[in-house]
Amino acid sequence: LKVTEALLSSRSDLNLVLLGKEAQSTDLETVRRLQALAPSRVLNLMGQTDFDLWASVISRCHWILSRPSPAVQ
Repeated sequence: LKVTEALLSSRSDLNLVLLGKEAQSTDLETVRRLQALAPSRVLNLMGQTDFDLWASVISRCHWILSRPSPAVQ
């Protein structure tokens, strides 16, 4: 979270797309913090994508920050 917040604060050209399973209660606070920091630059798609859309979004990313995930690797 600290890395993501720092990137959003220092890079006005950076947009953030959140992907993955439906947000759990612990994730929702993180999402709220990021959206408050840069509301027009944070898109939350957690729990809203099928594999094809997920893969399409990932293919357009310049950087990927992820928890360990076989799909991202």
